[in-house]
Amino acid sequence: MSAKGVSTKPASGFRDFVGREAARREHLIHQISKIYQSFGFEPIDSPALENLDVLFGSGGQENEKLIFKAIKRGEKLEEALQKSDYQN
Repeated sequence: MSAKGVSTKPASGFRDFVGREAARREHLIHQISKIYQSFGFEPIDSPALENLDVLFGSGGQENEKLIFKAIKRGEKLEEALQKSDYQN
């Protein structure tokens, strides 16, 4: 836990890239970025994941509209669908 009581442990289920695979991935990302920038796009770097405590901390229901939750398959998925406004 951090000083503010928010866990800094990475989310489970996300893979690391190491060695040769990491180098290839970085090269590919660099090439794609160069092409985007040649068309006038500017780089942006933002977190792919954020703790729900941080997202729900301010903004109230406006933030809820912007949130996609990453969950495990199976039981947790079914539970989330039952709690949501999702209709078949």
